[in-house]
Amino acid sequence: MEKIKSAYEKALERAEKITVSPEQLEAMEYAPKGSQAASQYMQDKSFTLEEEFKKYEAKIQKHLKAGAEETFLSNIRLPENEAAKENNKRAFEGILALKRDKKAVNQVFGEMEYLFDYYAKAINQNYQNLKANMNKRLAAAQQALEKQLGTKVKLEVEKQPEFLQEWRKIQFQINAQYENHLKEHKEKIRQIN
Repeated sequence: MEKIKSAYEKALERAEKITVSPEQLEAMEYAPKGSQAASQYMQDKSFTLEEEFKKYEAKIQKHLKAGAEETFLSNIRLPENEAAKENNKRAFEGILALKRDKKAVNQVFGEMEYLFDYYAKAINQNYQNLKANMNKRLAAAQQALEKQLGTKVKLEVEKQPEFLQEWRKIQFQINAQYENHLKEHKEKIRQIN
């Protein structure tokens, strides 16, 4: 009678059949180290990738750079505030340090800056439009409240739950649209040597 194997035993048998090349092993070992170096670069202005990567053989450096590149790309986000803008700038500098074709990288960065400018304008314009529309709606409520209380009342539209809820919806839609464009630009960067 044949022994019934556990899921664990079956998984072990499948794992034994998997072969990993030395190249893949190096990538698995050194890409995370490249990622750590990129994280340190993002936090420490005096840290240089070149000095860190010089500690390794040339064939290992490509794995370090691949890991670092993914970390830098994941740090590039839509600039919702000044901190995000600074973070993007530092990530751009890190990617530029990794790539040989600086001209192509700078061209994509220019396109990204253009995208970020449009994003900021879209956010601002939609915010102002929503604020104006809500102010119109709130004016009637404000007049009724003033009449009821017999005194001047100032309702701040930006603090109203309805405004905040509507703004979150609009912001989510804008972010989703621009995130797709940002992903395309990140993919362009991955293709550059």
